[in-house]
Amino acid sequence: MIEIRHANVKDFPHLPEIEKDAGTLFADFGLPEIAASDTSPEDFYRGLPEGSLVLVAEDNSIIVGFLVGLVVDGQAYLRELSVRRSHAKRGIGKRLAEGIIQWAAAKGFHTVTLTTFRDLPFNETFYAKLGFKEFAPDNAWSELRAIRDKEKRNGLDIRPRIAMRLDLDCIKTELQPYFP
Repeated sequence: MIEIRHANVKDFPHLPEIEKDAGTLFADFGLPEIAASDTSPEDFYRGLPEGSLVLVAEDNSIIVGFLVGLVVDGQAYLRELSVRRSHAKRGIGKRLAEGIIQWAAAKGFHTVTLTTFRDLPFNETFYAKLGFKEFAPDNAWSELRAIRDKEKRNGLDIRPRIAMRLDLDCIKTELQPYFP
């Protein structure tokens, strides 16, 4: 039984290993540079700004996935979603993504944004199935534009990357909140 819950500091040492394992999938799609890239260190999670969201997915008390959500441009931003390859295709990523959507709605945000690779089935296609749509951040999205600029400077644009957003005002009536 998979349980989705808020992370605590005892969970943080496991997250870099999960990120690395999940990242190996990029090599299967011709992106070995991404698969070999450094993961966020444990201290990254300890230093997240107040108001951030870190969810973990547990399978029999073993952490098998996680999500990091931040506040960017005054709205929810999905920074990272990783699931161990051994647990892929079980709906864990979807449940984690639904977690940030529910969290964002409960916080009164109007959108959830993210950046991702176009044309990878576990990226753009995955988020599109959840209702996210590609968009071009304008001047109202200065922090998101800065994230995209940093991705470009760090060489992440090996393949086309896009920004996506989900309009929560259109789906709030469908949400079943499980976050207090």
